[in-house]
Amino acid sequence: MGRLSLLLVLCCCGWPLVQAAAGSAAGQAMSSELAARLTRIMERSSDDPDRALADLKALAERRRGPRDLRFIMAQRAALLVQENQLGTAREELRDTLAGQPPDYAPELQLRLGQVLLMQDDVEGALAHLLEWSRYAQDPAPAGVFLIGYTYLRLEQFDSAVPQLEKAVAEAAKPPAAWLEVLAFAYIRTERSAEAVDLLETLIARRPGQARWWRQLASVYLLIEDVQGGAAGLAVAAELAKDRDFSDARRLARLFGYIGTPADGAVLLQAALADAEADSSFDDQMLLAEMWILARDFEAAIDALRDAAINAPDGEPYLLMAQLYLQREQYGESRVALRDALAAYGEQAPSKVYYLLAIAELNLDALDAAEVAINALESDPEFAQRAVNLRRSLAARQGF
Repeated sequence: MGRLSLLLVLCCCGWPLVQAAAGSAAGQAMSSELAARLTRIMERSSDDPDRALADLKALAERRRGPRDLRFIMAQRAALLVQENQLGTAREELRDTLAGQPPDYAPELQLRLGQVLLMQDDVEGALAHLLEWSRYAQDPAPAGVFLIGYTYLRLEQFDSAVPQLEKAVAEAAKPPAAWLEVLAFAYIRTERSAEAVDLLETLIARRPGQARWWRQLASVYLLIEDVQGGAAGLAVAAELAKDRDFSDARRLARLFGYIGTPADGAVLLQAALADAEADSSFDDQMLLAEMWILARDFEAAIDALRDAAINAPDGEPYLLMAQLYLQREQYGESRVALRDALAAYGEQAPSKVYYLLAIAELNLDALDAAEVAINALESDPEFAQRAVNLRRSLAARQGF
């Protein structure tokens, strides 16, 4: 089946809102005072995520009770993931759950399972997801689906199918990607008839999707229905032909929207390879975006390097640097950020200096870090971050 869409699964599971957390498992409700405080913090998070993270950390340190802590950490974990700080989210969730009874905060078990899955620790993710399902009062279909998906990643197909079936049955309107994943599980467990039914349901929803016709054809051929397989392949071929580059671009975006960005990236990459393609810098950046969504790091870096050749500024290098920072490859990130500064020239956004300061601090290049921090202080939006970075710098310098 190729890459299964982790991104869509995680988006469907979602991260907890303050209001949703008020009725969590084990009958513990959030106080109205804490709910109001969390709401104020999270409302500011889109404008200043660093400040929101600091406020949540301070709030967690003041509220030692496990009941309050679970709600605070749910919000902080959500924001850490949004800011691509997966390692910090993982460790803080583990610390919060450590020493607590098994029925404490199952929603945090779910979040930790999601984070571990994003970091490709599939077995670790499954353990926490099962713990969530064991103690959650009313396990949401999206979380149940995530368990099934995780079993698929481990190639435990017989265990995956019941979870996927339950999620699809209980969801008000299961996404198309869920049906596609379940069809894949049916194929791997030799339940071809059910796979055909699901693929036909998908095709009825969107008959223009060539890949679903191809999958249906492959199932028919698997069960030696040559006529059905030939018909499916013929329809897929008809849908695939006579498409110009604009069609490829549109289909790539559609694949990203429905949660199969790897398919979109493969399609767009093939179209860009055509010497007659009327492509642009934006198309090259779209390809990089598709690979990023598909969590294919090397392909994303290659696409960004290609995009940088025709870039009007340093945006590809900036995105490249962010990907390296997520993987804690600070040396490579520094190189990309310096390339970004060269490409942007005097118009370099403060974010470049902010990320460069982080990279230099992690590389113990304290003089270079100070230069980057100095460049931030004139920007009001980054002034507080500059103060925080300077504190970190002073601590490393021993002041």
